[in-house]
Amino acid sequence: MLASGVYQPVALGSAAASMPPCEVAPPDVPTVPSPEAPTNLRLVGGSEDLESESEESAGSGPFVPEGSLSAESAAAAAAGPQDYYMSLASRSDCLRAWSLRSQAQLNSLVAESVSTFFTYDPSRDSYPNRQDAAKLLVANKSGNASLPTTQQVRMPQPAILSGTLIFTWDWYWGPEFLTNRELMNHYKVFKFQVDGHAWWTLMNSPAWAAEAPTTQRSVAKVWDSGPWSGGQPNGSVRREPWTPAGQGAPDQRKGSGEQVNIEHGKWYRYWVEVKLFQPHTAFTEWNQITGTTLQPQPSDPQGRWHMVSKWIGDENGTVRRILYRVPFGWSSNWSPHISRFDLEMNTSQTQDSFRGPMIGYGRNVVVLHNYRLPSVPESDTHLFQLPVR
Repeated sequence: MLASGVYQPVALGSAAASMPPCEVAPPDVPTVPSPEAPTNLRLVGGSEDLESESEESAGSGPFVPEGSLSAESAAAAAAGPQDYYMSLASRSDCLRAWSLRSQAQLNSLVAESVSTFFTYDPSRDSYPNRQDAAKLLVANKSGNASLPTTQQVRMPQPAILSGTLIFTWDWYWGPEFLTNRELMNHYKVFKFQVDGHAWWTLMNSPAWAAEAPTTQRSVAKVWDSGPWSGGQPNGSVRREPWTPAGQGAPDQRKGSGEQVNIEHGKWYRYWVEVKLFQPHTAFTEWNQITGTTLQPQPSDPQGRWHMVSKWIGDENGTVRRILYRVPFGWSSNWSPHISRFDLEMNTSQTQDSFRGPMIGYGRNVVVLHNYRLPSVPESDTHLFQLPVR
């Protein structure tokens, strides 16, 4: 890494560029196989030369998930910008992983044969604050800030119908997202699909950021758009932005005074937990915050909901709840598994007014299956590590 904080690209084929076992390899790019146990070994010396076993204490605390580290060890493990990804993508409970730091991988994730809006070539990247990640460049394409659907990065998911899924990824916005937006008010950034249908969209609002003079570095406000399908759970107030957002989560509505800023020039890390097929009686926090009792979901024969939580943390800040244990439904004619996670980059509000360019960087998508968080999720220092530049 340069003194200015700009990444030096890793040489392809080097040991540092090795792919962890969980990473979804693009065509003709093998992953690193798990090492085999050595054979024909002989111990030299008597048993008195061997240290006695002792109980592991590094992960002590109220709850220690599999593979957890102490706070000190966790900080050391995340010393490099990609170490956190390598750690998660090497776990036995890792379901899928994409570093997005390979042009071949990006090409394999778009409908067209070549990814042109998301590219990876840091050695030729002329952007002053270039990062070692997939670069998003939305230039003035006929006045439209939206990516063609054939150029959206779409990461397919296996049909998981039980347990808990945790998604995590990193994102970096350039200031152009605000300064070059023209009349674009809201931007659909990340999207979850259920059975191939749009389910939940994580949006940003640069217009709301522009109206707040006290947040001069802010390029957007967080704005979650809940699912259309499955009906609104009783106790909900709005779908866009989703209200209420759950215990300890901010009110995302304009003028609430609680909205979360997205600042340019910082890496942000996202975490999303989806507890699949939860009975309506499990939503005790939702009942407390809404003052109602959640009713069974009409689209599910057993009345179940998916329980969704979301957190954001930036490289200089703390982990913040954005959604917390809120009920999300689905349409009765869908198979209710999460089938895809997309980098969508779409808006209907620019038409011919978009000037551009807009620049961002994304990296290190990991999906874990049945990773258990403690009762106070943010106390898990293994999962909730802030991104490193």
